[in-house]
Amino acid sequence: MSTVWILQHVACETPGIIAGVLKSQGLSAQTIRPFRSQPVPKRMGDTVGLIVMGGPMGVYDQRSYPFLLDEMRLIEDALKQGKPILGVCLGSQLLAAAVGAKVTKGERKEIGWYPVTLTGSARTDRLWKGVEPSFVAYHWHGDIFELPRGALSLASSDLTECQGGSGETVRQGFGCAISIASASAIGAHRRIRPSFWITSFAGWSITC
Repeated sequence: MSTVWILQHVACETPGIIAGVLKSQGLSAQTIRPFRSQPVPKRMGDTVGLIVMGGPMGVYDQRSYPFLLDEMRLIEDALKQGKPILGVCLGSQLLAAAVGAKVTKGERKEIGWYPVTLTGSARTDRLWKGVEPSFVAYHWHGDIFELPRGALSLASSDLTECQGGSGETVRQGFGCAISIASASAIGAHRRIRPSFWITSFAGWSITC
C-alpha cells in the first residue's frame, strides 16, 4: 500500500476525515508530529504524497519552531519530484512560502462563515470545476499569502483578495477553510466532497 505523510503541528489539529478518505482510496497515512520531537524526513523517497496540517504558529515563527524550516525543505523536495501536496491552514502558508510567495499577517483576522467567490479560472480547474461560483465557507485565519508567481487566481473573499490560486499540476491553494470537522477536515461544505479532493490529490493547499 502506498504511503502519504501527514505533518501535524498541534494535538487538536488531527487529520480528521482525511485519514479515512486516504484509506478508502487504498493509501496508507503516516502521521509525523514535530511538536512531539518526531523528526521531519529530509526526502520524500517512495512516499507518494504529502499533507501539511494547520497550527497556531506562523511561517515567520521559525525561530520558535525550527521544524518549520525542515518542513519547507520537505515541501520543496516534494515539489521537485512532482508529488502532490495538500496544505491545510498553516500548511498552505508553508507551501506558499516554499514557492516564493510572501506570507504576512492580514489587516484583521477572518473568522466565521463568509462568502467565497470563484474566478473564471476555477471553472476549468479540475478540483473546482462544477462547484457553484459563490458559496459560504468557514474561515479562521489571520495570515494571508500572495499569489505565487505564475499562478492563476481561483477565488477571493471580501477580506482576503487571494483566497486561492493554482500553478502547476501539483499546486493548488485556498485561503478559506473549506472544511471544519474533527478540528481539521476537507469538504464540510456539502457541495465539496472530501473523497474528490483526496482522489484527485493534485491539491496545493486549503488554509483556515
